[in-house]
Amino acid sequence: MIRLNPDIAAQPDRADEVLYRLRAIPLSVNSDGLVRANEHFAEWLRGEKSMPFGHNGEHVSIRLIDFSHSLQNHCVVTSRWVYPKVEGGRRFDVMLLINGKRRTNPISKVTCFFLNFCSSREGGLQTLPPWLHWESH
Repeated sequence: MIRLNPDIAAQPDRADEVLYRLRAIPLSVNSDGLVRANEHFAEWLRGEKSMPFGHNGEHVSIRLIDFSHSLQNHCVVTSRWVYPKVEGGRRFDVMLLINGKRRTNPISKVTCFFLNFCSSREGGLQTLPPWLHWESH
């Protein structure tokens, strides 16, 4: 996030403010519903959300993914992802992590989302774009 947003890079503690907002989205499911929470998170992923980090508190768009230069993103596709990592955690067959440090940074828990690839019953995982890295566990 710091790398993609110069206004956050100028004051890296601003990333915590964005993370606070992102972490609130899953918590809003009970009050707003799952569909609205997904829509809200999609707005963040598309860069449609802003924060007052610009000159004189001007709102600037926050980018979590660089859609203009896809090779600037760090992407990992993994299989059999369990979240949370406790007994009874949910297992996802395929997970895409974008611009997050796996297992070391809480942003990865926020910036990952499930991809609806073909299931193993339908022929398995299809060809991935070259900028994705496949990691099997």
